[in-house]
Amino acid sequence: MIPLQKKYIWMRKNEYENGNYVKARELFARAKDLDALRFRAPQHINDAIYKLAKEYDLPVVNIDSLFQAKSPNGIVGSNLMVDHLHPNFAGYRMMGDAYFDKMQEVNLLPNGSKSALTESKADSILELNFPFTRLDSTVAEMKVMLLTGNYPFVPKGSLNYKVLNFKPKDIVDTVAIKLMNQEIPWESAHALLSDYYFKKGDYNNCIKEIAVIIAERPYYDIPYKDLISKLVDGGKLDEAMEFLLPLYKLKPDFFATKWLGQVLLKQNKHKEAMVYLQQAVRFKEADSQTWYNLGGAYFLNKQNDEAIAALQKSISLNPQNRLAINFYNQLSALTKKK
Repeated sequence: MIPLQKKYIWMRKNEYENGNYVKARELFARAKDLDALRFRAPQHINDAIYKLAKEYDLPVVNIDSLFQAKSPNGIVGSNLMVDHLHPNFAGYRMMGDAYFDKMQEVNLLPNGSKSALTESKADSILELNFPFTRLDSTVAEMKVMLLTGNYPFVPKGSLNYKVLNFKPKDIVDTVAIKLMNQEIPWESAHALLSDYYFKKGDYNNCIKEIAVIIAERPYYDIPYKDLISKLVDGGKLDEAMEFLLPLYKLKPDFFATKWLGQVLLKQNKHKEAMVYLQQAVRFKEADSQTWYNLGGAYFLNKQNDEAIAALQKSISLNPQNRLAINFYNQLSALTKKK
């Protein structure tokens, strides 16, 4: 005898292939309620929700109908679902929009909370700034393969052919496998890819990998410093400033003040640079280069006496600093002439 659930699945497949989509959807719902492993709520739960909502006059958003309306032939599948239970990114976004619209409709939002942004513009901003990279997406896909390649999605005891047949295509896939196998931590995986992109000169993806770590660990200064060093080395000063200022607010140490001063000096913002370099030389880590940069900032701000003193300090810390020595000699001679 064919188990009841398998019977409904077979009947649904037959109805779907014959174009009887409404009947197929009905049979699929009945098969769902007969799950051998009950990890999905049966239709009775939805019936109870509607009954209570009507009794207490509460609004309900019919996500099931919404998903069906946005699915081919009204059958919800991988277009909106990760597995048989959880929505994918598009599905969750659709749910969010639906709840927001209902909240507006029944006046549950504060006055004036309606954004001037259109939904499409807001969605595009979200996608552009969402804190994940292809590594995270690949790991998510692998987790789905682990899930859907095992029971109850396949007969108990079956091999997981989805995992067995997976072949890495590039470094992202390779790193994702190491992460899944717990060979490297999540932060290290993103840092490894950031290094890879940096060596290739792909600064956009280099930034994205570290930006994900920062979004997840906003009070951890090491990712900031790692990325800033890469960007300064690559001459990406504007991009470095986007991370230097938040780092300074988080931890105004020698690294942050030194590099803020140096980058601003390179950007010809010598007055702002001087403020940060003055802070930098107060730290015990202050080196010959930092004092040299401060001397340059003083000079550009027409503070020659302070510039000479800063250059003297730079030379005392490193008597081999030819740039500081030459600058000091030229500035001393210029001052004597006056």
